Amino acid sequence: MSPANTVRAYVPLTDRSLRAAWPHLTEALGFAPDVRPGSLRGEELEEAEWIALSTAAEVILDTAVEQRCGRVVLACDLPADLRSRPVSAGVVALGPAALDPACVVSAHIDDPALVAALPDDPAAAADALRDGGLLWYDVSEIDELVEALGQE
Repeated sequence: MSPANTVRAYVPLTDRSLRAAWPHLTEALGFAPDVRPGSLRGEELEEAEWIALSTAAEVILDTAVEQRCGRVVLACDLPADLRSRPVSAGVVALGPAALDPACVVSAHIDDPALVAALPDDPAAAADALRDGGLLWYDVSEIDELVEALGQE
């Protein structure tokens, strides 16, 4: 699939679901900027992608808090012709579709030390995850990341 036929999307998971399924992820739902491909460049594109990534992280937040685990957002190049629907201002949901690991370009995860120290109060835990941000990992590190998460 050529880059012209793809869109950068952000697929939300928990660290538990990543560990359980990697590299055989199915029924992934991605969040992407609601723009025509190629219409944004530079800082505008970065801002639109950050909003889509943040939306994906927020979508999985309640599940992560309930399961007392971390959020994972995989940045992926998904087919541009996937079914989409608006989610919020500037963001669409793509899919669901099977996720080929070859389309993953990076992983963004909650710091495992932060997750281990989450407060018992769900609202406080959600705030802690939001405030903590996400750590970035290159696609070449995902296998090692999955292994490390399994040891925690």
